[in-house]
Amino acid sequence: MVGRALLSLLALLLLAPAAAAQERPLEEPLPGGRGLVATASLSPSTHLFADPVVARFDVVLDPEQFEADRLEVRLRFTPYEPVDGVLTTRREVGRLVHLRYEAELRCLHIGCIAPRFRTALGAQEEGRAERYGIRLPSIDIVYEEDDGSTPVLLSKRFPIIEVVSRINTARLDGLEPDSRPGSEGAFVASLEPPDRTYRARPALLAGIALGAAFLLALFPAVLLGRAVVARWRAVRRRGPLSQLERALLLVDWTARRDDPEERRKALEALAVVLEHGGVEPLAESTRELAWAEPSPAGKEAGEAGDQARRTLAGRGDGRAA
Repeated sequence: MVGRALLSLLALLLLAPAAAAQERPLEEPLPGGRGLVATASLSPSTHLFADPVVARFDVVLDPEQFEADRLEVRLRFTPYEPVDGVLTTRREVGRLVHLRYEAELRCLHIGCIAPRFRTALGAQEEGRAERYGIRLPSIDIVYEEDDGSTPVLLSKRFPIIEVVSRINTARLDGLEPDSRPGSEGAFVASLEPPDRTYRARPALLAGIALGAAFLLALFPAVLLGRAVVARWRAVRRRGPLSQLERALLLVDWTARRDDPEERRKALEALAVVLEHGGVEPLAESTRELAWAEPSPAGKEAGEAGDQARRTLAGRGDGRAA
């Protein structure tokens, strides 16, 4: 009787049209003078493996006895899992509060695969879809008291749900399907991994990769070879140094050393070369610097060499410059 009254009450709460908002609200108390009632349902009650199942849990309470904000519903769906979490809705109809918890469930692992049961019928049951009943964990409704304790007000269970296998288990024992409709399209399970497939042949990809690596290594080698050849050609074109070039290099070398006597000799050699080249004034000034007292410093010797290069460059002797 209490169950029929509860179903009637839920039908009134869920089917009442919005246009009746101005009508007299529902004032009747919950059946049996209770302050809280709950129902749990699963739809569909029988499904094929991996099909979705909708779980609903409805709670109707009297706010004069229980505060909805202190109420906690602990839902567990093992071995199923919610797809998008649990959707909670709240409605107030008259003096009652209706809470609904709804979730779409799926089970994709072995815990929801129906085991095969052997019976005395044997091969006559070939192609029979195995049914497996699953009982979900109980649902606890707890309430937070003023002292902080959370006693369990009510425990409910979802109805048993049946899972129907998609696999023709008779074929797993090597039995041939008979001519009954549907037996020829049975599924056969296999744990063997499928054969490997490739978008391109591995040998071809390896050849392309090696060719690209060879080209990348060849490019800097070509650049280095070109630089070496250019340097070698430049050295060959230059040929042996003239007396003037050797004299200038000797002056530059002694200018970086701390040997005054070597510096005097280098400047004298440069003066002799300049004199033979017809640059008399520059030859005389270079000789005077070579034998001046005190001995010429390295900076003075370097400046004398630079002046000789500038003078010769002005006369068109680019090799000396």
